Amino acid sequence: MTNKQILPVTWQCSDEWTVVRAKIDDADEITALYNACHYLYDVDENFIRREIEYYQEILGKIYHTEHDMHYASYCYCLKNNETSRIMGYFQCIAHYPDNGTLWISAMILHPEYHGKNIGKTFITSIEEKLSIDTVNKMSLRVSLKNYPALRFWLANGFTTILHFNAEQYYSSESNAACFVLGKQLPSKFIHIP
Repeated sequence: MTNKQILPVTWQCSDEWTVVRAKIDDADEITALYNACHYLYDVDENFIRREIEYYQEILGKIYHTEHDMHYASYCYCLKNNETSRIMGYFQCIAHYPDNGTLWISAMILHPEYHGKNIGKTFITSIEEKLSIDTVNKMSLRVSLKNYPALRFWLANGFTTILHFNAEQYYSSESNAACFVLGKQLPSKFIHIP
């Protein structure tokens, strides 16, 4: 295993959006963004109201784990180039639950941007920027009641069902029915014999 970053610190996602690694100072905007999706409280038992201290703690832990590239946590923000406002974010853990997997622990997009292909652009840019020699698949947990999220992930190629009702493996906080979905990432290199 190389000691290589799995994603760059920042990159251009589109003409309008830039992806940047979150900092502790971003905790207030990330908290507000997460809580703007309050309608999910009714469809996903793990989606509960969060206070700023929760994200300050999470972002603090991220900076302590990233020295261990093998099992590092990351948080990236999707920022509007014109306003520098955070409109979405993506939390992940490298090499969890197994080596070579990027576990998506959260991907949140502000509700005003739903249905405009921004989420697809965001996840596609993440896949394109991943270090394929370090990570070759992605996985995540999605509640079966959260139909918009389930539809989004299936439409974006997360079509392999790795587990059903997987809280016993990935979370002890809930008994909600869920899938753990996976996606094999395509090789970026063409082998010419």
